[in-house]
Amino acid sequence: MLQQTFFFLLLFFSFFLYSCDGNVLLSADASENISFDANTRLFTARINLDSVIKTIDDRFLSLTLDTSIIRHDWAHFDTSSVKLKTLAKGLSPVYLRLGGTSCDFLIFRDTEEIGKKIDFANNDAPDWEDLEKPVTTKFNMTMFDWVYVNKFVRSVPDWLLVFDLNVLQRTNNAWDPSINASSLLHQSAAKGYCLAGLELGNEPDAFHHLLGYSIDPTVLGKDFRRLSKFRSQVPCMDQSLVIGPDVTAQTMRKRRHEQFLRNFLQEAHASLDAVTIHHYYVNGRKATADQFMDSYILDSFHDELDVAFNILEKTSPGKPLWLGETSSAFGGGSIGLSDTYIAGFMWMDKLGISARKGVKVVMRQSFYKGHYALLDFRTLDPRPDYWLSLLFKRLVGNTVLDLSINDQERKVRMYAHCTQWHRDSSYTNHSLTVYGMNLYEEDIQLKLSQFASDQELHIYKLEPRGPDGIFSQ
Repeated sequence: MLQQTFFFLLLFFSFFLYSCDGNVLLSADASENISFDANTRLFTARINLDSVIKTIDDRFLSLTLDTSIIRHDWAHFDTSSVKLKTLAKGLSPVYLRLGGTSCDFLIFRDTEEIGKKIDFANNDAPDWEDLEKPVTTKFNMTMFDWVYVNKFVRSVPDWLLVFDLNVLQRTNNAWDPSINASSLLHQSAAKGYCLAGLELGNEPDAFHHLLGYSIDPTVLGKDFRRLSKFRSQVPCMDQSLVIGPDVTAQTMRKRRHEQFLRNFLQEAHASLDAVTIHHYYVNGRKATADQFMDSYILDSFHDELDVAFNILEKTSPGKPLWLGETSSAFGGGSIGLSDTYIAGFMWMDKLGISARKGVKVVMRQSFYKGHYALLDFRTLDPRPDYWLSLLFKRLVGNTVLDLSINDQERKVRMYAHCTQWHRDSSYTNHSLTVYGMNLYEEDIQLKLSQFASDQELHIYKLEPRGPDGIFSQ
């Protein structure tokens, strides 16, 4: 019997299961010698091995750093830490997006600050800003800061930097690269810091709420066209992806926000290499534990992606969709939930749905800083979602397969991929990985009858420890 909680089971077949109070009992065939309680509910899963439904990017699971970390002099993000670099390397390859609300208040200063040292031990920066009062004051990013983050990214194999430029640096209602961006990118090129991607602004459909005024989506589309032309004129930036517009999840929930994205894409689609939306399930200030395991809430993401893909099909056919910033709860996450084991239900399911629907890249907010961060704010110790992400990187390949299961309540949620076999000699290109979760509060039996009962099965099991149970870290 497998214990409760979540498993990756790898075989020539690889399984990844998350369970709540109920256990998951596996059998490849009914004749297998496993005893089940007569009342244990039976579910049968089947994988279609005859066709591929989607293919995801090598950097499908990617990461973010919030620009506010620069405002706070890097908090405790000590890039000389061997622990930090080791944990970062474990998640390679990734895009690291440096962006967020603060990006639109960042001013680049070319001050070198030679000899500067960051005092991590005495840094009293908050893990997250006051959720009721988002910081909208301007602050400086010096050349020291820019070198600091670029050296870190370049020190980790297969990490690439995506930077979100300040869209509020404007002249005559148009983004003006000569104000600041030109200096930043030309000096970056001179140092050999070629960026993987450029964004322009963060959640522009919410500017009215944040700033009290808005940028028209068609005007914003013209700004992106200007960015595309501008980057092509900067040495080593001509291959940088133009990514945007990083709109909120309200784009998939409210007509006004949906129309914002439509109007933007009608103007900017030819200038974009990828379209980005953000997604959070719940409000971090009001989130409850039951929401993290609510199949209705989890399914809402599936429906919202349908809205996004419909917009792209009509305005930007062929453009890849990225989740440019995403986690469980907005506003820095929910303390005691987003930073504990229970957050894995949302994170695993989001990865599975995204891959199945054809999202190319999912940027997890965040690698560091915030209650939803993969690493602890002060110690840099990995939180539970880090280990989930690590196993996903190690086991889940780019080829997405169709898996069906006879559960109309959608509480046994499973996803199938070819295994990431080239990273581990234990597996071949015939290996499969299945990951999923049991949201029932009792044991279930999961039957995979299309596979032989003697099939080799590798089980990678993560479970909460200690008296805090699913709220453990």
